[in-house]
Amino acid sequence: VLLNIPKIMKRANSLWDGNLYRLCSTIRADANEYVPVDQGTLRQSSYSASQLHKGLIVWNTPYAKRRYYTGHPRRIINPNASILWCEKAKRLHRKQWDAAAGKFLRSQRLTDK
Repeated sequence: VLLNIPKIMKRANSLWDGNLYRLCSTIRADANEYVPVDQGTLRQSSYSASQLHKGLIVWNTPYAKRRYYTGHPRRIINPNASILWCEKAKRLHRKQWDAAAGKFLRSQRLTDK
């Protein structure tokens, strides 16, 4: 039995990179459920500022950091609005994210036949 570990690692990384975009897209959608919404600019910034293929989810407005860490979000437009919206999404959806990533990786062959 011969295991080519570098080849297996290269294949695993390739598979992961190929699906990182899809996983990050799901995470961004889940987190956006808890973003405070006034006119929608903050939530919308995650679509233009994020680099999902690199695993980066970004909310990029001048007030994004302040809104993330402080205040009391109004819930008129988004009743789920919360500060620390990524942490809330992680607390509520982490098991689903882990399961989705694990399911994909388990379904892929890392070695040749």
